[in-house]
Amino acid sequence: PPRSTPKPSSAASDVYKRQMLNGGPIGFALVAEYQDMGYDTDPSQAVVDGLLWGIGYTQSGGERDRQALGGELRMPVTSDLTVNVSARKDIYDDRVVDVDRTTVGASMEYRPNEDFLFRMSWSESFRAPDMQRSFIDSVEGFTSGVDYYQCWLATGSIENCGSSDEYPAGFGKSNIKSTETGNLDLRDESGDSYSMGFVWEPIDRLTLTFDVYKIILKDIVATSSEFDLRYGEAVCRAIEAGSPLPNTPEYDTAYCNDIYSNIVRDGRPVGVQPDDPLAIPSITELYTRPLNIASQEYQGADYSLRYTLITDQAGDFGFSFRGSSQLALKQAQERGASRIDYMDSSYTPRSRQVATTSWSLGDWSASLSISRIGHVNYIEDTKGSPYFNTNITAYYEIADDMFVGLTANNIFDAFPDRDAAYGGSSYYPFFVNANLYPITGPAVSAVFSARF
Repeated sequence: PPRSTPKPSSAASDVYKRQMLNGGPIGFALVAEYQDMGYDTDPSQAVVDGLLWGIGYTQSGGERDRQALGGELRMPVTSDLTVNVSARKDIYDDRVVDVDRTTVGASMEYRPNEDFLFRMSWSESFRAPDMQRSFIDSVEGFTSGVDYYQCWLATGSIENCGSSDEYPAGFGKSNIKSTETGNLDLRDESGDSYSMGFVWEPIDRLTLTFDVYKIILKDIVATSSEFDLRYGEAVCRAIEAGSPLPNTPEYDTAYCNDIYSNIVRDGRPVGVQPDDPLAIPSITELYTRPLNIASQEYQGADYSLRYTLITDQAGDFGFSFRGSSQLALKQAQERGASRIDYMDSSYTPRSRQVATTSWSLGDWSASLSISRIGHVNYIEDTKGSPYFNTNITAYYEIADDMFVGLTANNIFDAFPDRDAAYGGSSYYPFFVNANLYPITGPAVSAVFSARF
């Protein structure tokens, strides 16, 4: 016979009621962590002593431990409204840094009906400095690139720094010694994130999402690249001369002085003859190290649309469109300085989208996707066109966990607009920013996959 459930005592019933809200029971989670980590590198002494010219090395090492304790509460205030709150405390302790940070967050979900969700969130974040950026003694190597300052002096711009009729040698410089060091005075990064949006299903199998967000980061740790130094030097010198370059940030004096202090010029001029009035010593050494820049701010929107069509004979069809638009990008180079808008700076993407259609029937499936990168400003006063890339896939499932297929990428041989000021070197031979755009032509691959 079924057992009867004992009736709770009055005191136990009161405790149970206090753990319940109108929308249901309160959920909770706890986390506790301990971590001890370290690393060490041991380069050849001959390389450290400079006996092997042209070979770089890394010399660094350190250790630290981390302790963390955190908790989260999920509170269904009503059947339609749920609130989450969380808190976490992290302690990093090492030989040179003692980070003690508490972060909190909260979110809200409101469901007036089963087809619509409205959501909001706010959270704090932090990041301790990477061990390599703190402890590293030296990373030495050799690099090459365009001497933009010399190019600007000779041509009045940084758009045509490659080989030309007037300057057949161009302004590229090779065998530049590159040295990166660590920074024991790095502070931990901190941030605040805000978001608000909705999910809506107006009809069966059609879903729309839209979210806006704002992220503010402070004391960000970043290492300027060799390109940042070479490019930034020309930008700073042009600002000093009263002729700022188009589509470039408005660097302040302190940041420009940092750039100047990390560039050594002690070589034969490039692109011009030594007796040319515009000739300056070429770059022989570049120094980079991680620094806490003051702050960055991102504002943007993410959106998507998905629909699935199910048929009895023709198979299932899927359609989706998703994208992200950047509305603001601001940065301050110095603590306490106002953040400067970088949206009009060169190579700052404004939007990306992907449209996909798919089909499946039995063991067969196929898809077609088109990705888009919105227009960006190039280094000089030019604008790159939106870039589209089209890919196709087709698969056949031979058996469970086994299939064959074909993939075709960039089927229309799309290629981004060339930027006369970007490239000409062996790293960027096509005058295209390969960090942003894919630059490969059409490619077809055969795929066989089996899982055992």
